[in-house]
Amino acid sequence: MYGLTRFSDDRLRQLAARAASQSGFAVSLGLEGPVPAGFHPNPGSGEIGFGPEDFELAKAAIRDWRMFPDWVLLWPRGPIAVGEIAIAGTRVLGLWAANACRIVQIIDEPRRFGFVYATVSGHALEGAERFIVHRAPDDRVTYEVFSISRTASLIPRLTLPLLRGIQRRFARDSVAAMRSAVREFRSAQNEQPVTAAGGR
Repeated sequence: MYGLTRFSDDRLRQLAARAASQSGFAVSLGLEGPVPAGFHPNPGSGEIGFGPEDFELAKAAIRDWRMFPDWVLLWPRGPIAVGEIAIAGTRVLGLWAANACRIVQIIDEPRRFGFVYATVSGHALEGAERFIVHRAPDDRVTYEVFSISRTASLIPRLTLPLLRGIQRRFARDSVAAMRSAVREFRSAQNEQPVTAAGGR
């Protein structure tokens, strides 16, 4: 979906309704093994905290969609659940563009948390993206975003260098956004008033 101005909730709701009934990308391809021929990988990762407390804060940041930088429109910031539709958009060459993805997998393990979503028919690209936080054995907390994609129509092929640049920027800024979210959540947690036992 494209437009000259930022999309209204009504238009985004219509796009989400259409996306909910459309087929999606076969997500089993490429995210856990070799990248299929014709697909472009776009990785990003970085350390965002340390220890079990920061891991829990990182999980909360994922649930709150805080891995999306502020230059990306995200709608509706709903629950992280299989089947949910998420619409991401941004301004490109003076136009607003918005595309829908469907959450297809939840990763919820003792030391890993995140999800995978995949493009649905009508998306400018075809592929999938994984967002995950990991608590390593040495207690470092890292965040990884990884996508694979290929063009889905003639129009994006003509603007492929621009799209790849946006993808690289998103991966870089997503790591920074998660690091900032963990820091913000930690600060808010530390500022919580402590009430003495038995106090009023």
